[in-house]
Formats: sequence, C-alpha cells, structure tokens
Amino acid sequence: MLERLVSESNYLSICTYCIRLRIGTVSGPSVSIAFPRYDFSSSGQSPNFIIHVEHRHITVTEGGDAFLSVRPSAGVSSGRWSFNGKIVVQWIAQTVSVGIAYISRAELFTSSGSLLLKSVNTADSGEYRVTLVPTSGSISSAVVSLQVLGQSPNFIIHVEHRHITVTEGGDALFSVRPKAWVSSGSWSFNGKIVVRWFAQTVSVDNAYSSRAELFTSSGSLLLKSVNSADSGEYRVTMVPTSGSISSAVVSLQVLGQSPNFIIHVEHRHITVTEGGDAFLSVRPSAGVSSGRWSFNGKIVVQWIAQTVSVGIAYISRAELFTSSGSLLLKSVNTADSGEYRVTLVPTSGSITSAVVSLQVLGQSPNFIIHVEHRHITVTEGGDALFSVRPKAWVSSGRWSFNGKIVVRWFAQTVSVDNAYSSRAELFTSSGSLLLKSVNSADSGEYRVTMVPTSGSISSAVVSLQVLE
Repeated sequence: MLERLVSESNYLSICTYCIRLRIGTVSGPSVSIAFPRYDFSSSGQSPNFIIHVEHRHITVTEGGDAFLSVRPSAGVSSGRWSFNGKIVVQWIAQTVSVGIAYISRAELFTSSGSLLLKSVNTADSGEYRVTLVPTSGSISSAVVSLQVLGQSPNFIIHVEHRHITVTEGGDALFSVRPKAWVSSGSWSFNGKIVVRWFAQTVSVDNAYSSRAELFTSSGSLLLKSVNSADSGEYRVTMVPTSGSISSAVVSLQVLGQSPNFIIHVEHRHITVTEGGDAFLSVRPSAGVSSGRWSFNGKIVVQWIAQTVSVGIAYISRAELFTSSGSLLLKSVNTADSGEYRVTLVPTSGSITSAVVSLQVLGQSPNFIIHVEHRHITVTEGGDALFSVRPKAWVSSGRWSFNGKIVVRWFAQTVSVDNAYSSRAELFTSSGSLLLKSVNSADSGEYRVTMVPTSGSISSAVVSLQVLE
C-alpha cells in the first residue's frame, strides 16, 4: 500500500504544499510520508473514469433555467463547477458550497454532479468547467458551453384606451395588458402612488382606499366615482419577471353632470382582445330605481335598487356597479362580440336605453410553448430537464407520460403523482420539469399542456431517451 502511494504520487502535478500521511505500527516506530496533493487543473482522462456530458452546447432564452447535465462513470468524492476562473459551486460528499454571486441561482445535484443555473442572463454566456475527483482513479474535467439569448421582442404594456372620458361620478377603467409575466407594478397620478402591487399583494394609497380597485391578472385599474380633480395623466409601471421595466400613460378627462336625465355612454364602440375584460361604462344623469343589460335579446344582468340578478350564462363573468349601472364583462371571447343594450328606469321621468358595441379580437400571435430541446438523451441514473417557457402568463398546466399525469399545477399549487413523488420537480415560473434518476422505463414522449390566462390551451411534446 505504501509503495503504491509513493509510486502514484510521482505522476501527480505538484502543488505548493503537500499532504502528510503518518503510518505507524504497534511494535515499530511511525513513518511520516509526504505526497503531493491532486492538482485540480489536471484534465487528463482516465480510461476507466469518464464524465458523460448530456449536451456540450446549451442555448437558453434570457430569464430561463440552464441545466448542465453530467454523469460520472464511477463514484465521486468531491468536485466543482467554475466559470471564467471563478467557483460557481464546489462540494465534498454531501457538503456543498455555492459562490456568493450564485447563492440564489445555482442548485447542485450531488447524485450526479449536474448543475442547475436559474434565471440566466446574457452575462452568463460562456464555458462552464466541471472537475470531479473520483473515489478511485484520476481527476477528470469537462466543459459545457452556454449561450443565453436576449429577450425578443421587448416587454410591452398594451393599453386599450390611451384617452378616457368619463362623466363626473362615473367609474373609469384603465385597461392594460402586459405582454409577459409581471412580478410587480404601480399606478401613479401627479407623481403620487395610487396603487402598487407585488405578486398578489396589493397596497392602495389612503386617498384612494375606497375608490381604487386593481385587477392583478392584468394590472388594470378601476377608479370609482371620479370627479374633475381626477382629470389628468395616470402612469402604470410594470416590472416583468424577465426583461426591462416598462411604463405607459393613460389620460383621463372627467366631464361635469348634465341637467336632464340621460344615459351617458363613455365609449359606444369598445374593442378588446380575446381573454380580456370589457368595461361597458355608463352614467345616468339622475337617480335610477332599476335597470338591465341585455345581449341578443337575453338578459345579462338586471337589478332593482341594490338587488342584482345575473343571467346563468354570465354568473362568473358579469359584474354590475349599481352606483352607475356600468357593466364589467370578464374574460370575453369572440362570441361576446355584438351590441349590448342598457335600459334604466329613473326615480322620476321616462325609461331610457342606450347601446354599446363590443368587438372582441382573436389572440394574435397565438399562445406558444417554447421548448428548449425537443429530444433529450440521458444516461440511466441521470437527471432529465424538460425545459419550456410559455409565451404569456399561464394559470395552470400539467405534464403527462403515456396518458398518465406526472405533475399538475394551478398557480403556485403543485400536485405530483405518487409514482413520481420523489423524482419529479416542477418550476412554476416556467412550467419546466426536472425528472431525477431516470431509467429505461422513463423513455418516451412527455406532453406538457398549459392554460394561459388569455387565449387557447396549448401543448408540446418532449422526447426522452434513456441510455443504459
């Protein structure tokens, strides 16, 4: 044993200091032997110990997750990943140390030495080196090249109406729709915050506490019972989950009351994208005792005083504002296009009605699921990352294999099938799936199905081949 250690040490690169081994026997004196440390810069491959690299060149869109998948041919005692000469992560056995710059983004899978790098950006592009120390044999290293593509097209906030005119006492809907997922945002007026939000947490300024309502699904703002002091420019600012912060401006003009009983219609012709919300804003010039909205001769909603009755077909989509008689129609589709009639019965005077025309545009472009790699090859026992990124917000989705559910989710609530409870991990930010410790039985086609917050359901297929 001693002769083998001394012999092997002659073939190792010499560091500035050595490891000293003291060997003793019960009856004889101890012997102190120094032999050099392993030099991690050594990259010579041993014929026995090999690092298998799943993909040597990886391309990921900015904001996505990059899975640098490797598999050693034998047991490993320690190792590290480095980038531009700096440590990303290093480990000995199960003890892992992550570089400060990667603490919230790097995840190591000690079973294989694979690295998951989250929320990558263009600065992460380049070569990543993995160096592994086997339990026996020579140190080995391998390189994986990562290319991070910039977001295209840019993040944009779509504004339904940039100029809104509302009669004093009416409700103003600032309808917007971001082009991608948003983590936080705010609405401001004259440099002061009206409302701000982070995820589902909303904070309304005290001056607007009873009048401002935010729709977190789109970032749209409803300002109730407006007056002439509310006239001016309102700025919405949104922070996307990936990409640059963007803002847009909506101008509001509040008109004084008319002396005669009239139904003021804010917009007689409304155009909304499919899946959006349509606000049919009206304001009677005097008190109303009852009224109704109808479409194609059928009641959408009707009311007497504060008692409201919604038509069965609109129970989950129609919301009435009894203070004005305005109607909010949620999640509209092309079948909702047409003329809506509002009929109001004043407390004194003649019944009056008005018509609002709604046009619902189909989604363009269509909702698409981007797939990083449609065909994945992994060595048995390795980890497979099915990396996808939806083109717009997703409310729910699922992954299935051979017609059986692997994992499904709704918002942040995830449900994993019992057969995959210890092996499947879902990244709700993108819908990507990580399947750990795969075997030959896992080979086949995996289908991801996503339900966008607006638009049609879409699915995509990723093929997995597991090599023995």
